[in-house]
Order: sequence, then C-alpha cells, then structure tokens
Amino acid sequence: YKINHQLVKKPLTPLLTIQLLLGILTEVQYLHQNFGVLHRDLKMNNFMVIDGERPIVRAIDFGSACLMQ
Repeated sequence: YKINHQLVKKPLTPLLTIQLLLGILTEVQYLHQNFGVLHRDLKMNNFMVIDGERPIVRAIDFGSACLMQ
C-alpha cells in the first residue's frame, strides 16, 4: 500500500487492516456529517495514509465529489 505517496511493502497484519478500514470509514463519515460532501469515487488510490503509531487516513481527489442535498 502507499504511505505519503510512496509504495510501502509493510506486512498487512489483521490489526493494520482494521486500523486502515476504520480510518477510511471515519474519514467518509467526517466528510458527510461536517461538510455534506459525497465523494463518489471511493477506491484505495483516493486515500492517503500518514504512517505513525496509528495510521491516519485522508481522502483525496475530489474531482467527482458533490454536495449532498
């Protein structure tokens, strides 16, 4: 997977998988609730992971996004 736009060959352990999925879900919920943004192009390439003790996931590429009514 990619961290800070660089390919990292770090083992994807069950704990890391759960942390990444939770980060994706949290980011999407944050965009919906706080900004009313519907991304419309959710895929792994449209998320950036900031590595650390616990990975931070951020959505990127809002070219297809729209505001929810």
